[in-house]
Amino acid sequence: MGDDGGGDGGAGGAGAAVFGDSENLKQVLDLINTEIPETKLPKLLQKILEKLHLPEVKPFTPEEEQALSDAFEIDAGVLTTILDTISFLLETIAYKQLGPAAIAKETRSAGLGEGQATTFGKVWAAKGPGVIQKLRDRAFFSREATDVSWRLNLMLAQASQAKTKQINAQFEVNVASKDQKDSKVQMEFNHAELFKFYTQLEIIQNQLDQLS
Repeated sequence: MGDDGGGDGGAGGAGAAVFGDSENLKQVLDLINTEIPETKLPKLLQKILEKLHLPEVKPFTPEEEQALSDAFEIDAGVLTTILDTISFLLETIAYKQLGPAAIAKETRSAGLGEGQATTFGKVWAAKGPGVIQKLRDRAFFSREATDVSWRLNLMLAQASQAKTKQINAQFEVNVASKDQKDSKVQMEFNHAELFKFYTQLEIIQNQLDQLS
């Protein structure tokens, strides 16, 4: 980490090099440009920054997310993807030690509009030093996933007189803990949920690639 996260150093090349260049990321950045009012973006960023050092805590309650979804007139799932992407951008900014000018430049190169990119830089200039200090103080996780198994299920459902096929994916994740015995976490997704989960994993993978 740098001293305060507020300087203009650490640009690290083109926007694609800093944030990755996946098509999903570009699509979400375009949604931020078109669906989030520029006047509302500062408060949105500030709220996310308040909890950025707590990855297990969502910045908004379900009720707040629903209120945002209604206010912006966008689907709740799309809003969640937007919020997750903003968190990814801000976490990358913190770990890359970007300053306000570099943030504006790199987020603009990655696909944000001029006004949105400038807002990211200005909000980080005000809140970034405190966020970086909290990230420095954050403890590492004591649990990790050691194995993942999955399978696809095909079910037949009858709607009126027609039979329809429903496909879902089931995952079982083995979780190892330093201070407790291993446990298993089971998850089940339909097609839409799996696509959303994949998008979030891709965002995480991009961030890991940039930090390695």
